[in-house]
Amino acid sequence: MKLPADTMRHRAVLLTASESGDQYGQPTRAWQQDGAPRWVSIEPMRLRDIFAAGQAQATETHVVRMSWSPTPPTTQQRLQLVTSGRLFSITRVSDVAESHRVTELLVTERVDGTDDA
Repeated sequence: MKLPADTMRHRAVLLTASESGDQYGQPTRAWQQDGAPRWVSIEPMRLRDIFAAGQAQATETHVVRMSWSPTPPTTQQRLQLVTSGRLFSITRVSDVAESHRVTELLVTERVDGTDDA
């Protein structure tokens, strides 16, 4: 799969969580930029995408596609994506057709103000 340049309309930044404890031992989370900003395409999930994923109840709201990189994001990391004031929690990551050309992310838009992934 190749990504047409005209679909890559959004400039986005990946954020990685680092967790530590505060002075009282309570966990705290800080988000740090992971790499340079990149161009991505963002599309809302369609009904057929939800059925193709085999989910009865979908939590993902959008599909994000970006050029593949040698160190793609993984779901073992706590990751978020920020673009134009919108915040997305990344729930799934895949290398489309395992061709090392396109990385596809299934994401949930965070509209409630929380940063839980």
